[in-house]
Amino acid sequence: MSLIELSNIKVDFKQSNQVITAVQNVNLKVERGQIFGIVGYSGAGKSTLVRTINLLQRPTHGSVKINDIEMTSLSPVELRLKRQKIGMIFQHFNLLEEMTVKQNILHPLKRSKQTTNQKESKAKQLLELVGLTDQANAYPYQLSGGQKQRVAIARALVNDPDILISDESTSALDPKTTQQILELLNHLNLTLHLTILVITHEMQVIEALADQVAIMEHGQIIEQGSVQNVFNQPKQALTQEFITLSQGFSIQKPQYN
Repeated sequence: MSLIELSNIKVDFKQSNQVITAVQNVNLKVERGQIFGIVGYSGAGKSTLVRTINLLQRPTHGSVKINDIEMTSLSPVELRLKRQKIGMIFQHFNLLEEMTVKQNILHPLKRSKQTTNQKESKAKQLLELVGLTDQANAYPYQLSGGQKQRVAIARALVNDPDILISDESTSALDPKTTQQILELLNHLNLTLHLTILVITHEMQVIEALADQVAIMEHGQIIEQGSVQNVFNQPKQALTQEFITLSQGFSIQKPQYN
């Protein structure tokens, strides 16, 4: 049984007097513990597609199953609980500037029934996990881009999710920092058994990190398979283009055991 199963997903947007189809006829399965990459240029529909997983974008048509539970049939309360198990990180971090690092990490727990001691323990654990123990009381403006992304990752993990969605999370980072963030994501995958979806236009990120990859164009998946097979035997011109553009970049496959 797949952890994530998207079936016949279609997403339409109404603009003025016309309907724009952002995603069409997408079928996708992600197994528990995989790192799954979705690659495409801006406007390909990849971010819209992954937002259907937690129904931040409700599909116009199709089925969204997480752990064999149909997400589209859940009540608002049930959906809110399920969303807590799907963490998200983004290109621009989305940190609250008036809050410290620790406060940002704990912000999703503001309505939690956990005690103060439990929250403090969780913050300490996550700060250590992402390598920011000495920055607990710093503010976002005092941090580098890589440190900000580590805070965002820790915040996404505060509810102990089963799934982490990384939406262009390394696009604003330099190559050295990108390497460090990829190593952290790989470490989280291995130590927390976290299933990770990586949405990017950078094929070298997928080559370094992912197990499986899907290529999107005009709202459709045009090619998918294991990273090794897709890189060795690309079937579509767009896939070959992404592979060619990725050559010469120095991102190394993470070395965690």
